[in-house]
Amino acid sequence: MSEKESFKGITIVTCAVMRRELQKLQDEGFLDADGILFTTAGNHEKPWDMERELPEKLKEAAEKSGLVIVALGKKCYFNTNTPEKTIDDLIAETGVNAVRVNAEDCIDMLSDKQMRKKVEETRTVYWITPGWLMEKDNIFGDWDQGKANETFPRHDAALMLDVIGFFNEISMTDPEALLGFADWMQIPIEPVEVGMDRLKKLLLSSLELVKTGQSSFEGR
Repeated sequence: MSEKESFKGITIVTCAVMRRELQKLQDEGFLDADGILFTTAGNHEKPWDMERELPEKLKEAAEKSGLVIVALGKKCYFNTNTPEKTIDDLIAETGVNAVRVNAEDCIDMLSDKQMRKKVEETRTVYWITPGWLMEKDNIFGDWDQGKANETFPRHDAALMLDVIGFFNEISMTDPEALLGFADWMQIPIEPVEVGMDRLKKLLLSSLELVKTGQSSFEGR
């Protein structure tokens, strides 16, 4: 890794659903950040928790490093009581020198709209990642079966964007977890193998911005 591409001096703040993907980037030597802090999975369902937890994590990250990259999407926060307030507003209010990746959500961090749109031309898809299965109790813990029945069965399948070989691994080591999740959703879960290129590109773009002192994405 060249000096220009190094993430040293930076801490990443992201959601627990992205834990395995970022750990893989660490293992591969791409991501050498000072640290990675994780917000609780499912905070997009609980905006009041995001309003409390994200500023806490940002301030903790700022104490570790002078610069922060936030790997959360613009759709990861929405409060119906204050619909005008964005996740970028939450970040800006802390005063932390941070840049958020230019993505809508964790799905968008792993696969761009063009790829997903092509798949959706022939199927009605509910997109998930490995973290959605591993963090299902946090993400869907407040859901009853009625809400699940309203949400999932109108889709042909749940497609898991897999950049880490997770689907094959869990199919062998814990097939009951995979089958149980599919049964609860009442639709099959199928893997879609994708590379790390999009996630790397988003992180590198944020790296360039935060190192040059640009702390927001105006007009996104």
